[in-house]
Amino acid sequence: MIVIKLKEFMKNKEVLDNNESYIEEIFYDLINTALEKNSSDIHIEPKKDFILIRNRVGKNLNVLQKLDTEIYNKLNNFIKLNSHINITENRLPQDGRIDIEIKNQKIDIRVSTIPVVYGEKIVLRLLNRDLYIKDKLELGFLSKDLEKIDRMLKRKSGMILVTGSTRSGKTTTIYSFIRDLIDEKLNIVTIEDPIEYKFDEINQIQVNNKIGLDFENLLKSVLRQDPDIIVLGEIRDLETAKIAIRASITGHLVITTMHTNSSISSITRLIEMDIEPYLLKSSLVGIIHQNLVQKNETDLELDYEILEINDELRSLINKDIDEKLLNSIATDNNLLTVKEKIKSKGSVQVEAY
Repeated sequence: MIVIKLKEFMKNKEVLDNNESYIEEIFYDLINTALEKNSSDIHIEPKKDFILIRNRVGKNLNVLQKLDTEIYNKLNNFIKLNSHINITENRLPQDGRIDIEIKNQKIDIRVSTIPVVYGEKIVLRLLNRDLYIKDKLELGFLSKDLEKIDRMLKRKSGMILVTGSTRSGKTTTIYSFIRDLIDEKLNIVTIEDPIEYKFDEINQIQVNNKIGLDFENLLKSVLRQDPDIIVLGEIRDLETAKIAIRASITGHLVITTMHTNSSISSITRLIEMDIEPYLLKSSLVGIIHQNLVQKNETDLELDYEILEINDELRSLINKDIDEKLLNSIATDNNLLTVKEKIKSKGSVQVEAY
């Protein structure tokens, strides 16, 4: 474990200069420890007199270890080199990726660096490929509610929104949808920032704002690629929203995410972004709003609501939308399903991305 190796290091610091593999061992110990604790992220934070290592488990950050400052530069360089990040640049934030196999598990590590007072803070986000792609039932959707989701996914056109706060599991949910939709007769294209998991059967595109490959420009180009299904990482601005909605009413199924507080408020949010109500009426198929609820120190439960859009609800979508009325009609007509808190003893581990 990392504690043992750090004790060895403190006894003989010359070992670091004489054996470069030592840093690699420490790095792998960090990853191993994080995996054993079901951590989703590792924070490496340089302080004045030490390096603080913290792991995120569920929604909490826990202190794992404090490292000697002398180890920092070598660990920093090792991570940067292996994630193809410029090691000479320490003034600007950078992003990279490391793919490793550890204990027969394929782990994707997303690397993010940012300059802070005493150096660069590094955050490693861990994605276990073998655990990441789950079916909808495994994620925590109740079987009686899957019929609604499946009806949405069978549509040939229209827009499905998956909404929630940061770290509510939206990407994990969308990947479970992709898993169900994969078909050699379909052209499925994703636009992601970043690509969390690689599917061999579909076409995935990584956003790169530095060279102009943003969501808006990529979406315009993808529409010329004869897509059947477009998965858009996130609606972030008006232009992207307009293009996505127009794509959804011209023969494409569009699946995308937004940061909102409820399924109903997602409609209001789009109208506030100056999306014309008539476009929403034509495009919206359904909205899934979700959240991850802490059950104990390590387990999270999926809490959600599913809103199906029918003609009656469409008629209520206008500039002066009445959320209370929309909610009331959706509830009365069994169009809005709210999952009750899980009462069973078992729980499903859900990656929060």
